[in-house]
Amino acid sequence: VSYLGYTLQEIKDKTDLDESCGDLMLPCVANVGNCVESNIHTVEGSGRLELDPETCQCFASGLTNQITLDDGDVVTCPYLCMEALSNIFDEKLFAHNEDSHTTVACPRTFMNMARSVYGTANGEFPVEHELDGEQVLPVDDEKVIRAAAALQEHINLIRKQECSLKPQLSGDPTILFDEKGTAKGDFGQYRLEVSLGEGGQLFTGRVVHLPKDDQLLNPLEVDSDPQNLLGRFRVMRLSPDPCADGAAASLAITQSQVKAINSQQLSWKAAWKPEHEGVTSERFGMGIKAPSAEERKKKTIQNLNAPSTDLPAAYDARDHRDHQTFCRAYDVMDQGSCGSCYAFAAATALGGRICRSTEHKWNVIMSPQEMMDCNNGCDGGWP
Repeated sequence: VSYLGYTLQEIKDKTDLDESCGDLMLPCVANVGNCVESNIHTVEGSGRLELDPETCQCFASGLTNQITLDDGDVVTCPYLCMEALSNIFDEKLFAHNEDSHTTVACPRTFMNMARSVYGTANGEFPVEHELDGEQVLPVDDEKVIRAAAALQEHINLIRKQECSLKPQLSGDPTILFDEKGTAKGDFGQYRLEVSLGEGGQLFTGRVVHLPKDDQLLNPLEVDSDPQNLLGRFRVMRLSPDPCADGAAASLAITQSQVKAINSQQLSWKAAWKPEHEGVTSERFGMGIKAPSAEERKKKTIQNLNAPSTDLPAAYDARDHRDHQTFCRAYDVMDQGSCGSCYAFAAATALGGRICRSTEHKWNVIMSPQEMMDCNNGCDGGWP
């Protein structure tokens, strides 16, 4: 295998490919190695080796593309074999360039591959987290702390490669919420909500803890990752994107926020749903489009034909529904990512007042969709 700089015997003696790839070492090295090699080019003048953007796809294809062996068997390359090959190419690039600026670590690609390989064996985590003591772990549990540290290392690696102007996250992660589930192969996985860096940016992710036989060590990451967190853990899911800005860099809702709200023992209870996991604020359009001062003045009711003495100083509908038929308009509806709060607010407010004034004889939810169809749809409006 000339482009790796090894003979077949040296590959067996000096690398862990034989152990990581097993009997598929040669076909996997040939298929994936040739793909990676074709994406390495020499920079004219400096002689540095650089990579084409498509390099990472070689490893993803190696995991899914079928290889037909001489005996007719059809196989695909193991995940650990892809990681071992990535480490070997990293060593080659480092030895030639004498620095680690060029790397084939491909953290995003391997994150997606890990999700496909390890996934979840028990589906989504249970919704009633507070009642499941075996799932929720103390935030100072050693394994949880290491999983959170691995998540931070993974984020820093992405930033180093793709958005170097973003600061590296330093310090110990602050774990806001965690729970343990089971990945394929009965490995433990953790769903984490953590606050990272000086600004305390919130991230959520899923991290699988691998057994020792599946853990690899990249010699080039010994200094930056002395605990080999990236070798012992695999990040399978991460949000928000480490390189994102603005609303795309902010989580819309977290389990820790829900618990903080409910700890106030309000008259209502917040809920977290599996579909909320990793959703950023970018996907939730509030939908308010205030009209101009002149237009608003035209729509403002100047005179109210009722004696002022009949009007209460304050009115809260929640104070008037005890021992009564509950008005359906009081139900909180989910507008999703549609910027239509103007329609939901107007429809439910009017529906609630009609329900109340007819003593619940007219107890229906008025249609926000009709108002959206006659207005700006999901592009916002004014109640």
